[in-house]
Amino acid sequence: PFESGYAFASSNALSIALAEGHAFVGASFHGVNILDAFAISGCGARIVPAAAHADGVNGTRWRTDLVLTNATDEVVSADLRFINFFTGPPPSTDQQVVVPAGGSVSIEDVMGKWGYGEYATVVGAVAVEGAPELVVTSRTFTDGGTAGTAGQFVPSFHSDEAARAGEEVYCLPLSRSAAYRSNLGVVNISNQQYLVDIKAFDHFGNYLGEEYFYVMPWSGFQKNDILGLFTSTDQEGAFAVISAAFDTNPPAGPLFFAYASVVDNRTGDPAFLPAVRPYGT
Repeated sequence: PFESGYAFASSNALSIALAEGHAFVGASFHGVNILDAFAISGCGARIVPAAAHADGVNGTRWRTDLVLTNATDEVVSADLRFINFFTGPPPSTDQQVVVPAGGSVSIEDVMGKWGYGEYATVVGAVAVEGAPELVVTSRTFTDGGTAGTAGQFVPSFHSDEAARAGEEVYCLPLSRSAAYRSNLGVVNISNQQYLVDIKAFDHFGNYLGEEYFYVMPWSGFQKNDILGLFTSTDQEGAFAVISAAFDTNPPAGPLFFAYASVVDNRTGDPAFLPAVRPYGT
């Protein structure tokens, strides 16, 4: 839903310990040792896969507002973790938020004001941990000044809903023309590093091409104008098939979420398209 490049750290090592139903990930990134208790499969984390505090093309200025709603009759505390595609792993230091019984908390510009600061440029995702009873929703939008805002609803997903090794998910329908562009993103919620395989097809099912992208643990990427990597012709109703590529010993747990955003080049108005599974898979 936003336009920016990405980068990630390298030279890393990982270790994992299991205790009381949690996975603790010990990591060393550029010589800095980190013990990260980031929630993974079965730990109740909800993932908002697309969030931003960044400027984009055609004068767009992308921001994300996060809303936490508590449907219970007790006060609930949750931890927010921010995954930054620019800096790569690990997720940033968490922020705690308290949601009143039967109420909600709205956090404006969560990646800027709560995450990395108002002057940062951030494209990434948000994880909400420790409060599975919360309803987590968000809106990513561009501020058009006196013309108002144009934006999209971005839902949250339980970490166990993430795609696994050997599984293909689909982003569709995608468009590419003077009027529309399609961006595609992937967020890695695992402690694994791997290649993401993206295959593109036109609306007839004709193969347009294939690209591989390396993704670090707790990181991700967004490719703007994804169809432009495969074709120079206009496309309507095209689709992308996304999977994680492993040579040997693929992990068994949840790995990634994928999404697309089709943006109106004239107004900046986006439409969020979460990746879907084929029926019966």
